[in-house]
Amino acid sequence: MPASGPIKRDRLWFFGSYRKLDTSTTVEGIVANANAFNASSWRWAPDDSLAARQLQGRTMYIGRLAAQVSPKHRVTFSHEYQLRCEGSPLKVETDGCHTRDAGWIPGTNATTSPEAGTNYFDFPYYLTQGTWSAPMTNRLLFEAGLSRFSYYHAGGPGQLPPDGIFDLISVTEQSTAIDPATGIRYSPRANYIYRAVPTYNDNYGNPNHWRASASYVTGAHNMKVGYQGSWLIAKSRVVTPESLVQYRFNLGVPNAFTFRLPDWQQNDHTKVAALYVQDTWTTGRLTVAGALRYDRAWSYSPADGNGTTKTSIFNSSPITFPEAAGVSAYNDLTPRIGIAYDVFGNGKTAIKFNFGHYLDAATNDSIYTQNNPANKTVRIVNNRSWADNDRDYVIDCNLTNFGAQSPATGSVDTCGALTNEDLNFGREGTNVTRVDPNLLSGWGVRQSDWQWGINLQQELLPRVSLEIGYNRRWWTGPSASDGFVTDDLARAPSDYEAFTLTAPTDPRLPGGGGYPMTFYTQSNAAGPRAAQNFITREDNYGNLKEYWHGIDWTVNARLRNGLFLQLGAGTGRKIIDRCDTVTKVDQPTIPTNVITAPGLQQGTACYSKEPWQTNLRGLASYTLPKIDVRLSGTFRSQTPDSRLATWVVPNTLIQSALGHLPFGALATGTTSLALLDLDEHRLYADNRRSQVDLRVAKLFRFGRNRLDAGFDIGNLFNTNYATGYDNTYQYTVGNTSQGGTWNNPTSVITARFLRWNVTVDF
Repeated sequence: MPASGPIKRDRLWFFGSYRKLDTSTTVEGIVANANAFNASSWRWAPDDSLAARQLQGRTMYIGRLAAQVSPKHRVTFSHEYQLRCEGSPLKVETDGCHTRDAGWIPGTNATTSPEAGTNYFDFPYYLTQGTWSAPMTNRLLFEAGLSRFSYYHAGGPGQLPPDGIFDLISVTEQSTAIDPATGIRYSPRANYIYRAVPTYNDNYGNPNHWRASASYVTGAHNMKVGYQGSWLIAKSRVVTPESLVQYRFNLGVPNAFTFRLPDWQQNDHTKVAALYVQDTWTTGRLTVAGALRYDRAWSYSPADGNGTTKTSIFNSSPITFPEAAGVSAYNDLTPRIGIAYDVFGNGKTAIKFNFGHYLDAATNDSIYTQNNPANKTVRIVNNRSWADNDRDYVIDCNLTNFGAQSPATGSVDTCGALTNEDLNFGREGTNVTRVDPNLLSGWGVRQSDWQWGINLQQELLPRVSLEIGYNRRWWTGPSASDGFVTDDLARAPSDYEAFTLTAPTDPRLPGGGGYPMTFYTQSNAAGPRAAQNFITREDNYGNLKEYWHGIDWTVNARLRNGLFLQLGAGTGRKIIDRCDTVTKVDQPTIPTNVITAPGLQQGTACYSKEPWQTNLRGLASYTLPKIDVRLSGTFRSQTPDSRLATWVVPNTLIQSALGHLPFGALATGTTSLALLDLDEHRLYADNRRSQVDLRVAKLFRFGRNRLDAGFDIGNLFNTNYATGYDNTYQYTVGNTSQGGTWNNPTSVITARFLRWNVTVDF
């Protein structure tokens, strides 16, 4: 509901709006857990009377002021407040930003039971902006602006609901098999989380940006010089339960547990300063645009907000760190150029060319935060193998003893030995702490890519034009994919053993499955060594290539009576070749994947060649004469999503192929393997993602006032293509279950919906 108008004529104007959005979507295949809130139960059981729903909502308030403070000086100020409300409490009687009723239960996704989901959001967002502009002469313009965005968030998943379960131990069940004793599945999805929330995030973000520029315009030139700056602040906290552990079951039997340091915090700051100059020059039929930009980016982590203020059995005192530098300074000069030529001088045929060098955004992640001591501390150990010998669901091992434990060593339960970086739990890791100093400063080090394109624009008929072009984008050096490689200096390719398994026979897998797959795992001799990872440029080890290229075309038709039509398509593909570096790093696989025992990697994934893929798009708009009704619609048809298949196999299967168990693995445990790769065993979903949206609007006039009323129909034909899939391929002997629930849709595109819009101008 917007409102606007003058406060003081020709001097001060206002604009304000209020908007509230709420949606509710069923989480397919997920129902309530009948055993939720039952501390004595460790099993999941369906309550089919309560289906899961995902609730999403925003409430937005926007206020703007614009002031002409003098004939040459204009300033604007705006502030926006948003309240993000998603999910609801678990119980009907609990208050929250949403409330639930007795007919459904809040859900989050297809692999998490409602009582274990961080499906709740109750966060404010604030955006404040100000601008100043001053045309000093008819050729010289000064401009400046400032924006501040601050928001609380949970890093994506959400936070603990007001009545969320956080005092029980969360369980992840790997199997979807049916328990013969009860006739109930162990879980509805593989790797299904239930019983309690394992952890949740309490994060804060504060990106700030400012700019200033001067423009000088003449008849033939349009020149601009300017400055841009930013300061990005990111604070995160992983909130942990008092137990600090999470269990993993297979067929209802514990086989591993995860443990963490308490309430870990990280505080990162990244700053950027940039200067640029650009000019556009026109002479005759030729227009040339050129620009040169200097960027400087750096990062650091302050002393406060890093580590943990809590103590536990793993840390007898709080863990704190001094201020640390991250990227000390990246310096870059990046050019850009564009050329347009009117071929025949009649404005009907034009050739355009563009070329440029573009930097990756400087943000609080990746290399910018790598040197934060809180980031380098090992604060979680995932899936330490465990056999609950007395079946009491209590880890009867010494959690601070990282060696193998069993009844033979005086322990009731059997717990596997920690390996690699897990051995550094609770302290600074020996691997990620070592970053190549050449990655943290210098000229031309920052990740970037180059692009060029050539386009032809042609008038086909009066009011009808075609634009077709070829574009190419490539990454080199520290820019390919992410351009960095983690080399474990304590291991060489010879420290890994290869074994081969045969993929299950399944008509949904590439070629019907049944193909051989070679994996690598570290040897028993290499396993006990602590990792010594070294992050450096991948091109230090060999040549690597990554590029995308394709063709794009668009037809525009501005016909009589206000009819506008547009139709276009883009066809392209991406190719990545990193095979020259693969065998020169510590593991014989993609170098940027860090192996953690007993994780395994395929040795054929260094080359990726996408098939040619085509996306279609279109739009149309028309105003019906006399009745002043506007009709408009959009169409898009996108290529299918690529698919994943994680095969969870018993360690005994690997033992039969390898001749022994992988280092650190138990005979009762399982290992996740990839059935698909990015080369010959690539797989896509079997449907295109197509959708049509429609808008109808009517304009009513009342003297000087206007009312614009209309409605939108999203997903007009109610298409139901999947947007998410079950990625876990369940193992059974002889593949009798055909992967269990693998490849089943877990979410679909939003169903057809109707949205009303009313705008009043007065």
